[in-house]
Amino acid sequence: MYRKLVVPLLAAASAAQSAELSGRVYDASNATVPQAQVVLRSRDTSTEFKTVSGPAGEYRLAGLPGGSYDLEVLMPGFARYQRRGIKLTDSSVTSMSTVLNLGEVQETLQVTAPGQARPQQPAPQRILVGGHVRPVRILKQVKSIYPETARTEGREGNVVLRAVIGVDGTIVNVSVLPGADADLAAAAEEAVRQWVYEPTLLNGKPVETVTTVEINFRLGAV
Repeated sequence: MYRKLVVPLLAAASAAQSAELSGRVYDASNATVPQAQVVLRSRDTSTEFKTVSGPAGEYRLAGLPGGSYDLEVLMPGFARYQRRGIKLTDSSVTSMSTVLNLGEVQETLQVTAPGQARPQQPAPQRILVGGHVRPVRILKQVKSIYPETARTEGREGNVVLRAVIGVDGTIVNVSVLPGADADLAAAAEEAVRQWVYEPTLLNGKPVETVTTVEINFRLGAV
C-alpha cells in the first residue's frame, strides 16, 4: 500500500512546481489571430514546447520547467515575432500577449537588352504573403527601359528598391538601396513609381505595405 501512494504524491508535487505561459496573439489592428504557431524554446536544454492559438487567438503552454526561454510566433502573411530571455519560475503563471506585424512583399523583375553579358549574382527568393492578410496584387506594372549609355558600355547590375504601397494602391515612397549603378537605379525607380497595386487588406481594411523590388538589368539575346 505504501508504494501505491508514493508515486501519485510525487507526480502531484512535480506538477505543482511547473510553470505556465499563456496569452493571446493579435495583429496590428488589435484583432486576434487564430491558428498562429507558438513555439517556446528552452535556452537551457533547447527543448521546444509548441501549440497553436485558438479561435480567439488564445494560447496556453503548461507543465514548463523553470528557466530561461525564447518565444517565437509564426503565421503566414505576418513577420516572425520573437521575444528572447523570458524568465519562468517553478509554480509561476505568466501572461504574455503578442502583436504580429505585416510581412513584406517582394517583386523581382528582369530587363534585357542586346549586348555582351558579365557575371551575375542570383536573385533572392520571392516572399509569399497569406493567412489573414489579403496579398497585394499588382494592377499596373510599367517596365524599366535599359539605359542606352549603360547598354553601350556593357554595364549590368541589380537594383533593389524599397517602396511603400499606399492604402489607395499607389506608390507613395521609393528609395534605392546602396550599391546599385546610378543609371540603372534611375531607370528602375522611374518605372516603379508608376506601379499601381490592389491595396493590401488586413481584416478587410486597406493598410500601407512595405515592398522590396529587385530589378535585374542583363545584356544578351532578347
